[in-house]
Amino acid sequence: DSPYLRIRLHVSKGTYIRSWARDLGEKCGSCAYVKELRRTDIGPFSVSEIADGVLNGGEDLLLRLPGTSVVGISGEETFKASNGYLKKSVLEKFPEGGSFAILRDSGRTVCICSVPDRKIICQVRGGAENE
Repeated sequence: DSPYLRIRLHVSKGTYIRSWARDLGEKCGSCAYVKELRRTDIGPFSVSEIADGVLNGGEDLLLRLPGTSVVGISGEETFKASNGYLKKSVLEKFPEGGSFAILRDSGRTVCICSVPDRKIICQVRGGAENE
């Protein structure tokens, strides 16, 4: 509907949509701006999947990312991880070149770790059971 133009773009990361709109206006000998911007996908996920995943704990989304693995822990490892400390025995289980490790004890998620940083980034209180 004039004077508005509705466009659907499929772009790679790092694309500045507002700059793209400005440049389009200049090419047309005018000016342009973004009145409304709605993201429908982020990487391999749709926005609705992300919303559903976050509401359900987010693990399913995390497992779809390359470099995410599940690491089994038990006993004192679980106790220490539940209290914010990663034992050397747990760190040794982290996969080389991985991104995230979901630590589980008997199907219960204990925490999520950053593999490169070798630290806990999220503790799961109450720990939901996972298959």
